Amino acid sequence: MYGLILMTFQNVVTPVKTGVQRISNYFNKLDSGVRRNDRKWSCMFIRSSLVLALAFLPAINAHAEVIDRILAIVNGDIITRSDLDDAIEVNRLRNPSERRERPVLEKEILEELVDRRLLVQEARRLMISEISAEEIDDAVRQVKAGYTDEEAFRKALADADMTEADMREQLKDQLLIRRFIERRIRLMVRVDMEEVKRFFEANKEGMGDQNFREFRDELREFLIEKKTNERLEEYRKELREKADIRFN
Repeated sequence: MYGLILMTFQNVVTPVKTGVQRISNYFNKLDSGVRRNDRKWSCMFIRSSLVLALAFLPAINAHAEVIDRILAIVNGDIITRSDLDDAIEVNRLRNPSERRERPVLEKEILEELVDRRLLVQEARRLMISEISAEEIDDAVRQVKAGYTDEEAFRKALADADMTEADMREQLKDQLLIRRFIERRIRLMVRVDMEEVKRFFEANKEGMGDQNFREFRDELREFLIEKKTNERLEEYRKELREKADIRFN
């Protein structure tokens, strides 16, 4: 059974610099649309899932036995009950204080799995270059760096009921989504210094004693990330409208 693994970088959009993370503290009162939609998109990029190729596997005896259940079909790609269970298990491991009720959790994570599947499909449709073995190796190293030692890493894999090979496959899809966002969405985002200046002036009270010249590059990165996420949300909605999605 395939599981999900968490990457140490929080988002597959270009990782936010320390200064940009610091900016978030200045805007706690801003609308969530201005900041990242953490629950949906962070989850979407941090936890990429691998589709099981078959929902029905042959039984050992002479009769066929259903051992997995199809929950959704996304443009012909299957999302199974085990995909969802794996995602929920890793969410539990990562967020032990999770308070969402089980039915709500299942519904929201299933929607996230659908969104991820759509983005992978779109990346391949647009012939975004595939991820190399070296890139996957680097991502694996980043994941391992988040654990105290190799034993802790192996335990996390075992808890998620997966092997390192399974994890590599999932990271491959996750990195493909990252590349797609970089080349098809973020690359088109433009933020000039005039816009940064206007934003700074409009939110001066939240900036404390920050000097614009020293702070402008961090603010610009913050605005680029904001626009990237807004466009990504629009893209997601368009993909959903065009997709053939069936829930069982």
